[in-house]
Amino acid sequence: MLVTGRSIRDQPNKNGNLLITAPYQAKLTVLETDVEHDYINGKSGYWYKVEYQGTTGFSFGNYIEK
Repeated sequence: MLVTGRSIRDQPNKNGNLLITAPYQAKLTVLETDVEHDYINGKSGYWYKVEYQGTTGFSFGNYIEK
């Protein structure tokens, strides 16, 4: 599996529609933390509501560096 960036989805889960992919190291504006708990690739964490380049959606918090 090749991952090229941070997925921003329309719902706080991995089945939500992909809205945009932010490149690694891109700065996201975090609007809300701890939206929904989930397990992805064996990692436990919460989805964050984020904004990137005018698009608002959800990204898995374990993949966001503060």
